[in-house]
Formats: sequence, structure tokens, C-alpha cells
Amino acid sequence: KASPDVLGTLVIDFANTYTDGTVEVAIDGHTEWSEKLRVGQPASVFSKMLLQRASSQVGSSLKTSPGDHEVTVTMLTAEGEVRDTGTTVIHIDPAHPVTLRIRVTRFRNRLVLEPAN
Repeated sequence: KASPDVLGTLVIDFANTYTDGTVEVAIDGHTEWSEKLRVGQPASVFSKMLLQRASSQVGSSLKTSPGDHEVTVTMLTAEGEVRDTGTTVIHIDPAHPVTLRIRVTRFRNRLVLEPAN
């Protein structure tokens, strides 16, 4: 049996396409990580944005106890208002890191959470 001191790893992998705001990750209702969002957009690139949005990788590695956890991702505007939120259940195993891929759909700007081992 695993020691209660053994923690698993949740890797956050977010392809950010927002030019401002904040992303927050809560595990079982407690905010464990947040990051200010910025994607540089030179004015000359504006016409190309319809074909391909600029993005930047944002992420972290969080330690948490083994077992099933409810993970909630909240996207906030620069003013702190909720832009979107998504929730999924992830099983944490100390022997294997779990990656949570956070994506924003291209056409509706909806948050998509993709757990992957």
C-alpha cells in the first residue's frame, strides 16, 4: 500500500489563445494554480488572425494526493469576470503523471479539457 506522503503529478498543458485575462485551476474546490494570460499580437498580423490565431504555451506541474479529483478550470477576463469554466474528474496515480490539456475551440471559444496519461 502506498504511503499517504506519496503524491501524484498533474501536468497542466494550456495552449493559450487569449490576449488577456487569467486561467485558474482548482482541485476539489481549492485553487491550486493561476496564471495571467498574454499573447502578443503585432498590428500587422491582424489580418492573418482569421486563419491562424497566435498562441502561447502556459503550464505547470502540480502535486496532489492519489485518487479521483474534480478539476475545474476557469477562464477570467482582464476585469476578473468569468469567461468560461470547465470541470472534469481526473484519477491521480503517483506512479504515472497525468496531463490535463486545456484547449479553446476555434469557432466558439469554448473551453475543452482533455485528460491524458
